Amino acid sequence: MNRERSSSQREISEVETRKTRSRYDRISPVYDLFESLAERSKISSWRRLLFQQVEGPTMLGVGVGTGKNFPYYPPGLEVTAIDLSEGMLSRARKKLA
Repeated sequence: MNRERSSSQREISEVETRKTRSRYDRISPVYDLFESLAERSKISSWRRLLFQQVEGPTMLGVGVGTGKNFPYYPPGLEVTAIDLSEGMLSRARKKLA
């Protein structure tokens, strides 16, 4: 019975992952526009402060979205960036080009 429950939970998890990926793929073209209101508040200064704390030559960025944090990364930092949504990663790549 535990095996059945585990399999069922895994299937639900996979369905939810596909839904989430699809949702972010759909909104990726306008994601930065929606987020710009929040950026005008304290979030921009928070990001600057946060990324000033980065030490070392490399960083793993998990859930990088459209790459909104890229401008705040320290110069020369080597970043491996991953995200569930290919649409979001596509937008992030354009920011680096």
